[in-house]
Amino acid sequence: MQTGKAITVAAACAMLGGCCTIKQLFTNDTCQAPAGVLNEDNAAASETTRGLRPGDRAPDATLTAADGTTVQLSDLYGGGPIIVTFYRGGWCPFCQGELREWQDRLAEVDALGARLVAISPEAPSFAGQTTDKYGLEFTVLSDATGEAAAGFDLDFEVDPETRRKYTQFGIDLAHINASGTWELVIPATYVIDSDGLIRYAFIDENYKNRADPDEVLAIVRELE
Repeated sequence: MQTGKAITVAAACAMLGGCCTIKQLFTNDTCQAPAGVLNEDNAAASETTRGLRPGDRAPDATLTAADGTTVQLSDLYGGGPIIVTFYRGGWCPFCQGELREWQDRLAEVDALGARLVAISPEAPSFAGQTTDKYGLEFTVLSDATGEAAAGFDLDFEVDPETRRKYTQFGIDLAHINASGTWELVIPATYVIDSDGLIRYAFIDENYKNRADPDEVLAIVRELE
């Protein structure tokens, strides 16, 4: 079973800022979610060891682009291998580091004939801001209804105490998320083949750990 090993993106996100407005979190490179918040929200996720695994059939879901157009996830499977990475939101520095890393590796993804898609619960407008802020040239989609997160079995609800702490720092997930809820996703990365079969899965309840791009790309090469 091709499950992934973790790397930490903490080194790229070591400088965590203080109290930021939501707008600053998406537009200011020096403003990021505070460490006090980032260390609090893993409890709910850690109660789950979930997520689809290699050999499972990838589900379909209706996703939304920044311009409001809808995209069927299943339509993307037939074009060759697809790398799907679930991130929590542009406000999360560990997600920022991961997205930047994938942008740096995008030429390699393209050379392999693969496609890279990032999915989060944040509203299309915020997903667009994340795309613009970090100059992302791959597809970034909003899971507006939570259908993709639920289909991959990655969704969880932030507990009340963590909500309070987030709110103290100006992070209102009910405002940021398209669904208007306090749901997050367990960060995960999948490689899905042209038949919609999951060939690789990385799922880690510790949101500081993300898939190793070298390992992901090695799996994609095997599918050539």
